[in-house]
Amino acid sequence: MLGTNSNANGEVFNIGSKNEISMLSLAKTVITQTKSKSQIKLIPYIDMFGNGFEDMMRRKPHINKMNECFDWRPTVSLENSIDQIIKFFKT
Repeated sequence: MLGTNSNANGEVFNIGSKNEISMLSLAKTVITQTKSKSQIKLIPYIDMFGNGFEDMMRRKPHINKMNECFDWRPTVSLENSIDQIIKFFKT
């Protein structure tokens, strides 16, 4: 849709869901759905990125622009999206 629509040229769009999820919850969901034996290891932020690196503590896509410009709303749940990705990589 965006790649073939001239109204999208030069524009930035957030695509996601109005549902917020933490990275920890996302990791747990992926592990569960992939039936992985992976373990989550929590690493202090400063150890991972060092001093002076700043990042947002929360992110939530603002999808109103997609809705207004293209009448688009998310129709696939996070869990279903993960299932589709799993299926893709298995084939």
